[in-house]
Amino acid sequence: MKYEIEAVIEKENYSNAGRTSRKIKELLIQIGVDSAIIRRAMVALYEAEMNVAIHTNGGKVRAAIASDVLDVTIEDEGLGIADLQQAMTAGFSTAPDSAREMGFGAGMGLPNIQRNTDRFSMSSTLGKGTVMRFAISLAPHSSDGAVGTALSMEPSKCIHCLKCVHVCPTQALRVHRKGPEILTHLCVDCTACMRVCPTGVFDFKADHALPEFEEGQIYCLPEALRGQFPLLSSPDALRGLLSPLTVENTIFSHTATWWMNGYLEFYRKRFVNNEFKIAPLCPSISRLIQLRFPSLLPHMLPLMTPLLSLREKIIDSDLVIVPSCPAEFSQAKGIHALNAVHAVHPRFFHSLLEKRINKEAVSQHPQTDSFQPAKDCLVVTGINQVCHFLDQIENGYLQDAGLVVLYACVGACYGSPVWTAPGAIAEKRSRYYDVMEGAKKELNPLYRVQPLMPRVGARLDEDMKRAIQKLNKIDEIAKTFPGNNCGACGSPSCLTHAEDIVLARTTDYECPFLVLSQSNASENASTEK
Repeated sequence: MKYEIEAVIEKENYSNAGRTSRKIKELLIQIGVDSAIIRRAMVALYEAEMNVAIHTNGGKVRAAIASDVLDVTIEDEGLGIADLQQAMTAGFSTAPDSAREMGFGAGMGLPNIQRNTDRFSMSSTLGKGTVMRFAISLAPHSSDGAVGTALSMEPSKCIHCLKCVHVCPTQALRVHRKGPEILTHLCVDCTACMRVCPTGVFDFKADHALPEFEEGQIYCLPEALRGQFPLLSSPDALRGLLSPLTVENTIFSHTATWWMNGYLEFYRKRFVNNEFKIAPLCPSISRLIQLRFPSLLPHMLPLMTPLLSLREKIIDSDLVIVPSCPAEFSQAKGIHALNAVHAVHPRFFHSLLEKRINKEAVSQHPQTDSFQPAKDCLVVTGINQVCHFLDQIENGYLQDAGLVVLYACVGACYGSPVWTAPGAIAEKRSRYYDVMEGAKKELNPLYRVQPLMPRVGARLDEDMKRAIQKLNKIDEIAKTFPGNNCGACGSPSCLTHAEDIVLARTTDYECPFLVLSQSNASENASTEK
């Protein structure tokens, strides 16, 4: 259920430019939204309306109020913005004298919108205008980048093999006597646990059914999906298996290699001398850097991931997204109300195609020499290799790496554990379809208006004095353990086991390694006697 508003913003009509913000303020008061959230919404909306009135030939605003979010899109008929990064700089202004004489045009409009919204994006085309989208969560302490995980678990499947504990790069997993537990403030949705679990304990929360089909829906499917099956005669032949979907409303895109060209073009225009930068294609890697390598955040290109860019660009149609991993699922959902976004589990979609597909491959495979994705960058795949690479960068090495693309999954998105075909084979098949479709793809990532910020871990205690007491207790207990970090206790290290004891995450106080060592020592002593 949602309430929608649409209004026109007139050029240089400064007195009426705030009408929509006033109307929405009244509505938010009527439905009982917190006053602090209302103030944020009013600042963002008013600044956005004034921005259109001052700088463009007019435009329109569309807003939708749902139970948990205010979602706003503003389209203008201006000249476009040549440099979005400069436009976001506090104090930068191109306002005409008529606006300045009335006290407007101080260059704080866009920064104020950014500060007061939970999701904010802009795309601009020179000569055509700018589209601005933002959303404000109506629930306190919730946002598009909320800390959490999209992983789900079936604890009854756990056989306590502890493989997930050892492989997690952020020490987010515990397997104590009561079963597996994910510390959501540490999880980055990297799928390492999904990959090593022999019994399928881990999955993610996407739907295992298609939403009801409606005209105008757009299906955003991962490139890797069409690499799971033997090759067909054409991309359209594959799309034909997705009936009632049509060529017009199906996009194989959000893990496409072609996105890399957009990141590389942005890099070449702004950086020289092989300066080290990270292209944010994999959402799990962005979360990893926010949590474990925050000093490297300034090296992230200020661009959105492919999936976020798609979600922000498509504003007039409902989206059905098939994410390749839990990190993409989190980005697919986000907060929005103007258009519906459904996330369908890739394994369900895979099984749907598998039932319909003709297993016979084409008799001749075309040459793929014409397929030339950007090569002027370093690609590192697999969460262990990525962590090793980032450790080296943080320690001052490899600063001449230039533009780097990092993926949590071995083989990039083609190697996600949700797929059955080997990553190399899936990528080769996908490239075949890319060649047949032609290389003229305009898949350019959007500029990230809101910079990535470090992720703050959970506090030991809200009270500083008690937190220090717990810190000392953890240190005291950890000193009684052997320090070999074997993980037999179900925690990834001796220190984390001590923390789990102090924070009551476990009632298994003893160290299994010490118990076994003491038992063996007793047996040896008895034998000697």
